Amino acid sequence: MHSFFSKRLYFFYHITKLSLLEKEKAEMIIFHLYLFIVILI
Repeated sequence: MHSFFSKRLYFFYHITKLSLLEKEKAEMIIFHLYLFIVILI
């Protein structure tokens, strides 16, 4: 279960890192924060 959580967290981090190179930076950051909150809850 912990491994699954780590993979999801890394996956979202990777997407966010890639999005920083794109124009949709602000939207992706908000999207990442939303997903992070959903995962925690």
